[in-house]
Amino acid sequence: MQRVDFCKWPKTCNDTGNLPGIGTDGIFPTPLVDIREIIHQTLDQVMKTVGKLQELEKMKAIVGGDMTLTEDVSLLPRETQVALKMF
Repeated sequence: MQRVDFCKWPKTCNDTGNLPGIGTDGIFPTPLVDIREIIHQTLDQVMKTVGKLQELEKMKAIVGGDMTLTEDVSLLPRETQVALKMF
């Protein structure tokens, strides 16, 4: 690729919407998801979105799958709080 072609590449990609990392045509095989959307979902929904991560499975075993990631931990029973702290 010549220098002139390389300088024109971002404009060409921007016109066609094929910039790497901005959708399914680029680097990532699936569309990107905003983290702010993920943290307001329940653990079950998060595991469907990001996959079964070991940390999420441990947390689900402690608090259950219906807890959101933004829920106030101080409202949970003391035993659950201790288990999360040791996790």
